Amino acid sequence: RHETLNERLRNRDSLHLVVESLETVGSIVCEDEGDDVSEIFVDKKFKITGCVYNGVNVNGEEAKKFYSNPYYIDFRSGTFVAELANGRKLSGGWTADGDSRGMRFDIRQSEGEDDVLSRKVYEIMKNIRNYSGDANVIKLYRDGNNFLILNANFDFN
Repeated sequence: RHETLNERLRNRDSLHLVVESLETVGSIVCEDEGDDVSEIFVDKKFKITGCVYNGVNVNGEEAKKFYSNPYYIDFRSGTFVAELANGRKLSGGWTADGDSRGMRFDIRQSEGEDDVLSRKVYEIMKNIRNYSGDANVIKLYRDGNNFLILNANFDFN
């Protein structure tokens, strides 16, 4: 069958529309702008509500310390203050990349007494490599066997 010139043009135009539609869908599906780090962290105070240390979930009496002691991280633009148990405080700088979800803490000041749980939290924080989550619940990872769980939906009063 021989196509007329008008049929060929119509088919070509239809093919262009299909290709353009696929390109648009592909760019929408593949486009990942990363996280808005400021929206997630800046001017937010997170309660530390969990810890996995050397592959072992902190639980029982040790985990109760998260709720009977301050255990929080307060993020500002590029700086943080953390309070753990027994007046243990950490402060310094932090950076995060919303595309790679990489994260680092630069702990410049550490004061107060350590207990076992505070030492675990400190060891993880000083070696954080990345994060996952959103503005409500975040996991800060040193690696797959060592991470902290933070919760923004916590009443600090």
